[in-house]
Amino acid sequence: MDPELDRCFKERKLRRGNPKSKWVQQSMDIAYRKLSEAERAFTLGVYEYSFISAYTAMFHASRALLFRDGVIEKSHYCMIRYLLDKYGTRIEKRFLWLLDEYREKRHELLYGLSLQKITNELAKEALENARQFLELVEELLEEKE
Repeated sequence: MDPELDRCFKERKLRRGNPKSKWVQQSMDIAYRKLSEAERAFTLGVYEYSFISAYTAMFHASRALLFRDGVIEKSHYCMIRYLLDKYGTRIEKRFLWLLDEYREKRHELLYGLSLQKITNELAKEALENARQFLELVEELLEEKE
């Protein structure tokens, strides 16, 4: 196991439990709602909110995979480490690296002191990546473990 992932479990930022099929569906429902919000915000030119909502859609889709596996996350970073370890050969790595990049940018937007702006291009890219990622996660969720 990846040492970083092992640390995530030891520090209880990831916990093993029973698969939660109800939570899988709820998390995917939230993912699609956030994707819809990201699309609406983009059409209104509110690119920062569009970007944050696109990331949140990807986050909830990721959580759906963890819930299916019986894993509860308490850290966005650790969730991504888990996905790299468990799904790294089934999810294009670019999506997982983008998820991590978007995680950091979202954190800076929400909690940082910089006044960075999200451009139309970055919001559009995040929106398209979120759409593709949700489709991919749906395919993975339909597979039998």
